[in-house]
Amino acid sequence: MSELETPRLRMRRWRESDREPFAALNSDPAVMEHFPAPVERHASDASIDAFEAQFAERGWSNWAVEVRDTGDFAGFVGLGIPRRVLPFSPCVEIGWRLARAYWGKGYATEAARASLQMGFETLALPEIVAFTAIGNRRSRAVMERIGMLDAHQDFEHPGVPEGHPLRKHCLYRMRREDWLRARELAAITAGTLAHYERSAVDFREGTRGHDVSQNIAALLRHMRGTAPFSILDFGCGPGRDLAALRALGHEPVGLEGSASFVAMARAHSNCEVWQQDFLALRLPAERFDGIFANASLFHVPAKELPRVLGELRGALKPGGVLFSSNPRGDNDEGWNRGRYGAYHDLETWRAFLESAGFVELEHYYRPPGLPREQQPWIASVWRKQG
Repeated sequence: MSELETPRLRMRRWRESDREPFAALNSDPAVMEHFPAPVERHASDASIDAFEAQFAERGWSNWAVEVRDTGDFAGFVGLGIPRRVLPFSPCVEIGWRLARAYWGKGYATEAARASLQMGFETLALPEIVAFTAIGNRRSRAVMERIGMLDAHQDFEHPGVPEGHPLRKHCLYRMRREDWLRARELAAITAGTLAHYERSAVDFREGTRGHDVSQNIAALLRHMRGTAPFSILDFGCGPGRDLAALRALGHEPVGLEGSASFVAMARAHSNCEVWQQDFLALRLPAERFDGIFANASLFHVPAKELPRVLGELRGALKPGGVLFSSNPRGDNDEGWNRGRYGAYHDLETWRAFLESAGFVELEHYYRPPGLPREQQPWIASVWRKQG
């Protein structure tokens, strides 16, 4: 694996012409801020020699990184086996170091993701780690952006002198199973959102006249306190229900993954609308009196549902109410006409919600007034416990 390419970068074997710019970045005090000292030229050259020896031995190492448009050398990113024995050895480490001129452009993140992909999907490594000095927020931010998790296993780096302020390091980890799961979830999100982007206008026109007043009333009758209520419309679509909640005098905020729906919802409702991936939520703690999840939570894969429900619960005030309405099924899931969906029966849905810390208030089938076999939707209302 002598070369990798990303949209903007080329990750390649080292050349003699790389030695001078590599030595320059290794002697830059800003680049080396979180190392005990800048690296002298002979040590910088030795690092290149070691990287090339690792390529010869294993076929992978730390790549020299160049910008594709210009051919300029930017630094290195890649995988390696630490020379020193660390508390979590043996291990494979991902690392990066770029010249200052290439900071703030997302290059480290872009190349690091390519390195992780190669490590997990080509080399089938079971785990990759990263570590840095505790105070190196810039590097830790890259670790977090590429999906690595703080292992909360801080350690004293044996390569840093005792008593030195940079001796204490933090450790981040990622397992192959977590990488593959993240790739699967990204594909689910991308495919489902692409479907809605293609059909946004038709969806808006086709659902504009749907009467969900029964669902809105079910949410509101269980709310405690005095109106107006702060309500998150989770999966607000083009904004029909946002506008209805606002017309009732409440303070709704929309959340939607589709960029087209976000724009439509803002224009239609004049409400605040957040664009977020349902599988990567960023919700404020205890912000909302209620959450209205009408025809949205069924897009969450069953394996991710406990986590997502926990995040929604965390966004509710104590005693807050969650409404959900989903197409029911026999606990199967998969792709259906371009969208990913999970279709639960009442017993399974109830088990998910109770495990997430909710108590059931009511449930019913929709549309109202029809035989059960003609009611494909199940609505339920839940209160946050604790």
